[in-house]
Amino acid sequence: MIKIPFSDWRKELLKNSKLVQDDDDTTSTEEAERRFNRYVQLVDMVNGKEAQEVFQALVDSIRVPEDYGAYEAVHRALWKFSPDDFADYFVAALPKLIRRMAKHDQVV
Repeated sequence: MIKIPFSDWRKELLKNSKLVQDDDDTTSTEEAERRFNRYVQLVDMVNGKEAQEVFQALVDSIRVPEDYGAYEAVHRALWKFSPDDFADYFVAALPKLIRRMAKHDQVV
């Protein structure tokens, strides 16, 4: 259950979803680990009873080619939504996801 205002949760989720990639030598290992852990913690707050905006934020947080396993938490969170909501919300979220991740050869 998300216990902070949605706008704060979304902002922090998207900030921490910029997971540090292997070729990034500008970010410390400690900061990369902190970001990863906080991202997963924020994702794990979702219980599937939230509104479409939470589902959309989760999909919007999928943005880097190498997630180091963090997207498993996102997938688990998305599947907490009812099948009907999942279908409706995912269809709405899919075009942006395809545009964003196609450049990383993640979806096509």
